[in-house]
Parts: sequence; structure tokens; C-alpha cells
Amino acid sequence: MQKAIVDPTGAVVSTTFEPRSFVTTDGLHCGSGVVFSGAVLPGYLWLDLVDEPPPDTRFGHIGAPVVVVETDRVVRRREFTPFSLHDAKAQFIAQCKSTADSLLAASNWKVIRASEGVKPCDQATIDYRSAIRDASDAHEAAVLACNTVEELAALPPVAWPHP
Repeated sequence: MQKAIVDPTGAVVSTTFEPRSFVTTDGLHCGSGVVFSGAVLPGYLWLDLVDEPPPDTRFGHIGAPVVVVETDRVVRRREFTPFSLHDAKAQFIAQCKSTADSLLAASNWKVIRASEGVKPCDQATIDYRSAIRDASDAHEAAVLACNTVEELAALPPVAWPHP
């Protein structure tokens, strides 16, 4: 487990997997292991460093890393600015439409060929493309029906058809 060395003011001085030498915020050079005795550095703490799981980017923007010193550990997390419900819905719908577009793109050549009169498009392709549009429309309707971000988060993933 990674460790963090915290000075008496609560500032993180260093993070490491093993005891090692470091320089304190006030310029004092310490060899490895010195911090454990507390004799040379009274007030310094050797705490577990925990990485908080990253926030769900579907619901906001991830910002700069932040280190927070708690009573018995140091937590490293990312700043997070949540989307409004409107923006989260727009994000979900845009992702759904992008996926639908990618799935449709694989068979666009058949539709273009048929529109140019070269060869008719087979019924399986027409049905598959229709199922993609139906799945996209159904998911968009479900997203728009959500009244809270929690409802949006609880939506099941889109059940995309297979060719």
C-alpha cells in the first residue's frame, strides 16, 4: 500500500511505497526510516494513501487531483463538477446517437448501393437498421422521462440489436 508523509500543518510532504528520504516543507532533509521514530520529526505522520475511485464521467467533468488528509489516512481524489440534469440528459442522448450512427455506418454502403439502383438492399439489413433506430429512439425517450440524475444513472444500457 502506498503511504503519505504528512507534516504538522497537515500538508502532504511526500508519497511513497517504501520508506525513503525526503525533504520536509521547511527544508529539513530526512533519511529513510527517520519519520517512524518521531524523535527527529515530532508531529509528522506516516499514513495510508488511498486512491478514491474516479467519479462517473457520464455525470460531470473530472478536474485536477486533490489530496485530502483525514484523521487516519490520506485520500487522493479528483475534483468533480457535476452536470445539470439537462446536460446529463444531453450527454446520454449524444452517446446513444453516436453509437447508433456507428452501428448504422457499417451497412451504409448497402443502402447507398440500393439508392443508386445497383442492387436492392436485403430485408435483413433493412430490419437491422430499423431495430437500431428503434433502440436509439426508445433509449432517448427513457432518458427524457428521467426527472433526477439518480433515475438517469439507474437506466439500463441500450440493448443494441445484432446483425
